[in-house]
Amino acid sequence: LTEQQIKLLNDVGFKQDQQISKHTISWNERYEELKGYVKKFGPAFFLTIKEDTRYTSLLRWVYFNKRQYKKMECGERNSLTKERISLLNEIGFQWKLEEKLSWDG
Repeated sequence: LTEQQIKLLNDVGFKQDQQISKHTISWNERYEELKGYVKKFGPAFFLTIKEDTRYTSLLRWVYFNKRQYKKMECGERNSLTKERISLLNEIGFQWKLEEKLSWDG
């Protein structure tokens, strides 16, 4: 949905709790982008995504969600919902910041 379409929907009477936000739409778009990336590159997507500058904005989005998860664990205010966590878990999202990689085989 475009910003104008969202405005039109909201203008025709969507209740406040049903309003569609631009943030939600962009989150869903990024999720679909990540889902496609994972499908193409497999579960170790995070290691390959850092090496490809075409996916810089997707990488920022991944880091943002990791920070939000960390906030949730610390009891701080965050933007993650149970639905978002579930969706990311379904594609094998790695919540913890990457562990140090071993150079041993």
